[in-house]
Amino acid sequence: MNEQLHKTLKSLASSDQACTIDENDWKNKALPGILESIEQIGSTSIEIEKSSPHDQEAIRKLDRGKLRLISHLKAHFGVAAPFTIRRIAELLLDPKKEGYTLNTLQEKVKFFNALSKSVLVSSALNEFPVETFNANDNASASEDVNSVDKMVRIPWSKQANEKDSVFDPDLSNEESK
Repeated sequence: MNEQLHKTLKSLASSDQACTIDENDWKNKALPGILESIEQIGSTSIEIEKSSPHDQEAIRKLDRGKLRLISHLKAHFGVAAPFTIRRIAELLLDPKKEGYTLNTLQEKVKFFNALSKSVLVSSALNEFPVETFNANDNASASEDVNSVDKMVRIPWSKQANEKDSVFDPDLSNEESK
C-alpha cells in the first residue's frame, strides 16, 4: 500500500467526525489505491498445478471474490465513495487488527467475504448527508417528547404486580367503552 493511500485511509478510519472524502480525492487517489490493494491481497503465490483440490477451490473463490469487489467498486462507485468507506478503510489498513492474518488461502477468502459486506452496497457516501443539529433548535426535541405514545393494557395479558405496571388504566377504560 502506498503512503498516500495509507494516509487517506487512516484519516477515514480514525476520524471521530462524520466520514467524508472529496470526490476528486476518491476518484484519483483512494479508489485506484483500494483497487490495487484488493488486487495485491487477492494475488496468490501458490501454483495452481501443484496445489491440492481444496486449495484450487479456495483460489477460485479468491479470484471470483476479488473480481466481484473490483468490478462493483468500478461500476457503482467511480464518482463517490460507498457509505461504508470507514469500514473498508479499517479492513484494508490493518487486516491483522481486524482479525485477518492473510497467511493462508482460507484466511484470504474470509477477509474477502468480510470486505465484500462493506463493498457490495448500493449507496454512496454523498447520497445521504450527515444530519447536523443546532443547539438553539429546541422545537424538534420538544416535538419528540410530546409525541410519545401511552401504553394501553392488552386485555388478554396478565400483570403479576399491577403497581409495577406502566400502562395507563384510564386509557384502557376509555377504549373499552
